[in-house]
Amino acid sequence: MRRMKTRSGFFKRYVFRAVPALLAFLLCAAMLPPPPPAYADSQETAAKIQQAMEEQAMAQEAIDAIAAEAAQLAGTVDTYSGNLSWLNSKSREEQQQYEQLLAEQNAALQELEQAYQDYLDSEAELAEREIQYRDRLQAMFEFREKSALEVFLESDNLQGFFSNMELIRAIADYDQQMLTELEAARDDAELKHADAEAKRVAADAVVVAKQAAIDELRGQIERNTEELVAAQAVLAARQAEEDEMLAESERIGTLIHELQVQKEQEEAEEEAAREAARRAAEEARLAAEEAARANRSGTMTWPVPSSRWLTSPFQPDGRTDLPGQTRPHMGVDIGAPYGSPVVAAAGGTVMVVYSPWEGQNTGGYGYGNYVVVNHHNGVATLYAHLKSTAVVLDQYVSPGEVIGYIGSTGNSTGPHLHFEVRVDGYPVEPLQQQYIGQP
Repeated sequence: MRRMKTRSGFFKRYVFRAVPALLAFLLCAAMLPPPPPAYADSQETAAKIQQAMEEQAMAQEAIDAIAAEAAQLAGTVDTYSGNLSWLNSKSREEQQQYEQLLAEQNAALQELEQAYQDYLDSEAELAEREIQYRDRLQAMFEFREKSALEVFLESDNLQGFFSNMELIRAIADYDQQMLTELEAARDDAELKHADAEAKRVAADAVVVAKQAAIDELRGQIERNTEELVAAQAVLAARQAEEDEMLAESERIGTLIHELQVQKEQEEAEEEAAREAARRAAEEARLAAEEAARANRSGTMTWPVPSSRWLTSPFQPDGRTDLPGQTRPHMGVDIGAPYGSPVVAAAGGTVMVVYSPWEGQNTGGYGYGNYVVVNHHNGVATLYAHLKSTAVVLDQYVSPGEVIGYIGSTGNSTGPHLHFEVRVDGYPVEPLQQQYIGQP
């Protein structure tokens, strides 16, 4: 709507008040053919280039984000790899210690078995010696009940008698010593057995603890391996995405280059078309000036078929029909009910359609809703304060063809048509015979 306002201001200040050369230029431009297709192609190509550059920027942002994430993932993978290497090294150390402890445990078991066997041997020997000692004690008891005379008589001689007595005492002393030694050996075997048992228990505890440590390490290795594999999979996926985005960015870059080459070609074609259009415009301008000089005497159609009620005349030097109004009135006002048809006074091309208050009886400022028709002979007509319009820009209209409907939009005091005729941009009396004549 702002754009249309600018256009309306432009036409008010320049089209209707400018020098004749400006109107001639506009008339020539209106007579030109539509813009060459190359211009539309160039705009479309420029839009494609802009879109491709935006896509490339988005792709680069995605590449940067993926690269940052991939770098972080690579660091994570390195950390997991380092942890796994350390855990494997630690596991090997623990395994070596475990194997050494197993060897120590086996040695402790062998020592325990040997100590237990020594203990059993000592017990068996002690039991046998006790039996022998008991037999000797029995023999000695029987021998002691003999009198010395009986021992003497049983001896071969006196020396034999003393030898027998000494032998009996020696045997008794030896047996007593052997029993004492056997008891000491048994006690020592019991101590060795107890010590070996303690060593075995301690070795078992150390082996169990070491096995638990190894199991924990293996669990850590397994968990770290799983995390490493997962991180490597994510990293591989991100790297694949990065490769894909790089390929896409390269494709877009190639497309941008191709589109830029295409745009340069289209712009060259456009420039050639514009040059041809300028030449055609100059030729058309010259032809229009010649035609204007030869065709300014035709009679126009009355613009409001349903009414010839003239409510305000043409007053270029200031209004006298309304108290307090001193501004020039550059056209005539024709009163009619709201919605009455307004027709083209002569054949021509619609050069302005300004209708920001389309369909409203009132509202706005200035001319309100209005239409300007270019008759291609230096003459243009304006139809203002319309309720609604019935034509579009660049439409050709015939004399008497409906172009809008009576309203009171803009600076208006009631439903009417403000009608102007301009020749080479200057307002003239519309009621002259060569225009719409008298009511």
